[in-house]
Amino acid sequence: MPGWNPKGRTVIKVTVPRYKMTRAIPAELMGELAAITDLRFGCPILTDGGRWAQYTFYEHAAFAAEYGACQLIPAGNKLCGDSYRLLTLQGGAAHLVLSDGMGSGGGAAVDSTMAAALITRLLEAGLSCESALHLVNSALAVKSGEESLATVDGVRIDLYTGQMEIYKAGAAPTVVVRDGRSLTIDSNSLPAGILSQVNFEKSSISLGLGDLVILLSDGATTQGSDWIARMAEEEKPRDLNEFCKKIATTARLRRDDGREDDITVLCCRLVNAT
Repeated sequence: MPGWNPKGRTVIKVTVPRYKMTRAIPAELMGELAAITDLRFGCPILTDGGRWAQYTFYEHAAFAAEYGACQLIPAGNKLCGDSYRLLTLQGGAAHLVLSDGMGSGGGAAVDSTMAAALITRLLEAGLSCESALHLVNSALAVKSGEESLATVDGVRIDLYTGQMEIYKAGAAPTVVVRDGRSLTIDSNSLPAGILSQVNFEKSSISLGLGDLVILLSDGATTQGSDWIARMAEEEKPRDLNEFCKKIATTARLRRDDGREDDITVLCCRLVNAT
């Protein structure tokens, strides 16, 4: 049974009796559907409904997401006050989640980990990015009756269209390199957990093949973000983990106030889907 969503991608669901599952080979079904529709499909999701089983096939996305990450913690600390998640969900969406707990060490790590983990679970359950962020804000606001604050960056990239949505609550600037030129997305919103209703600032940008998104915790931007934007423009990194490490170590070296903070740098680049 095919279905068309508003953006034109195709989803096909094939339901078979459980006793015939051994004859419904996914690879063969993919080939048959491709021949019928003249479209490419990824590996299906299997839903077991007892007597019936259902395979859900999603049209193959135009892009894939390539990720990189690096974290540095202050000397003497065992825990990082920043937490992040990088995930590509079935249905063609890449997500980056970065949360920076207020301060550093154990308390900050608890708040940021709770925020990043809960957002991820809600996204995996099918909630929108916006709904997930608002639920996390409520959870931080009531957590044990204590003051629990964390900045939140939530990024969703549609791998069919390249359309990116960025949600921010008190987060550091985000650097985007599009068509070889950098731009910076900043926010004046409050961190999550302060008010019962936080207005996450939302930005939307269209990305294309090879475009790069860089998420940063505030430990990386104590000397501003212009130098990061210039570095991102000038370099065409092959290894995104090494590129994130270069930004993080340079940010630590540039700091001149004698203090240290947790530093997290995340990257996502759009590449051709295989």
